[in-house]
Amino acid sequence: GNLKMTNSANANEILNVGDVVHCSWGYSMTLNDFYIVVGRVGKASVKLEKIGSKWVEGSDGFTGKVVADETVRTGEFLTKRVKTSWNGDARIKISDCQYAYSYDGRAVYENHMD
Repeated sequence: GNLKMTNSANANEILNVGDVVHCSWGYSMTLNDFYIVVGRVGKASVKLEKIGSKWVEGSDGFTGKVVADETVRTGEFLTKRVKTSWNGDARIKISDCQYAYSYDGRAVYENHMD
C-alpha cells in the first residue's frame, strides 16, 4: 500500500466523544496540551476543548511528568480536521508547529526550565 501521512480520516472511526488527544511542544521547554473531543463536525473533523493537566512526578513544578486532567475545562474550543498517523492513531494539526495525537493516559515528560 501507498500510505500517506496526510490521509483525511473518517473521524468517526478514530475518535469518539470523550477521547483525549495530546500535543507535546516547545522549543527549549517541553510543554503538553491536552484536548477532549466534545463533538463531531461532519465526517472528518472534531470539536475539541482544551483541558488541564496535573503533575504526577516531580514536585517542583519545573520538570517531571504530567497526565491529562479532564476535570479542568478551559472553555477554549477548536474545530480541527482529523488525519491519521502512520500507526492509525489520530493526528490533528493544532497550529503550524503543533500536532496532537491519540492519548493513552500515560504520564508524559514536561520541562518548564528554559
